[in-house]
Amino acid sequence: MQRLKRIGIVMGLTILMISGIICNEEVKASEKSNTEEIVEIYKKDFDTGVEEIVDIRISSSAEVLNGDALNSTGASSRKIIGSDDRVRIPDMLMNNAPYSCVGVVRVEYYGGKVSWGTGFLFGPNDVVTAGHILYDQKTKSIAKKISFIPQINGPYLSPTGHATYTGRNMAIPKEFMDKNDIGYDYGVFSLDTNIGDSLGYFGWTTDATVGQTVQVLGYPGDKPKYELWMAGGQLASVDNVILTHYVDMENGQSGAPIFFSVVNKIVGINVASGNGFEANIGRKVDQELANILYNTRYGDY
Repeated sequence: MQRLKRIGIVMGLTILMISGIICNEEVKASEKSNTEEIVEIYKKDFDTGVEEIVDIRISSSAEVLNGDALNSTGASSRKIIGSDDRVRIPDMLMNNAPYSCVGVVRVEYYGGKVSWGTGFLFGPNDVVTAGHILYDQKTKSIAKKISFIPQINGPYLSPTGHATYTGRNMAIPKEFMDKNDIGYDYGVFSLDTNIGDSLGYFGWTTDATVGQTVQVLGYPGDKPKYELWMAGGQLASVDNVILTHYVDMENGQSGAPIFFSVVNKIVGINVASGNGFEANIGRKVDQELANILYNTRYGDY
């Protein structure tokens, strides 16, 4: 691996008392504050192999904090709470947003390990998922290769049977790599093709309040492989950077969108099950994450 180019400022942190389980590992309480003005992001270009640490300055512009969704041009996690309310998405809807915007993220790490989770489009060629999908905390290994398989809803036949797109570059918070902090558990990568122009993509909003109904759409590991399932429920709590929700989920749905279905805007990214809580956990879309999504979509870094 190449030497990292460093352009960084480390900001002060406060403690957020929340914990969970990610990939069957205990997660430390987040030290992420909501007052940071700059976030350090690790970036890797898969074409050139160049790695660097860059600073993203946080903006409070309304344009940044609320991103528009795009509907498709086709025809119009970890815990079950109470009864299982999940519903499988029928194949006839897979050309419609938001279902067409979600896919399997398959990652090959250095050392040969292969893993997968859920991810979703938030721009023409932009995908977001959980940080622990792109960086393996057990082996401290970054992704060597990332593939995104949208519109899959059953057994993976082959690259010819299911269109597979390759990640060209990726970015995740350095703080997540260093501390495994759930408050930084997100990552983005860009694809080699602008598939979002036809499949559609999610927007985002920082406006989320307790009691609102949200949906989670992803690929649960307790179901037949690569089947797309969705469930809905209310937001149980909303903090600065973490939200919890009463939506059924399982392993494999890490990186799934937590979203308002009427407008197809996300309020969070599914990252973990509650440890001792009757709710599951998401990384909230706050100013920091909104800035990352905006800058990635519009190519500002």
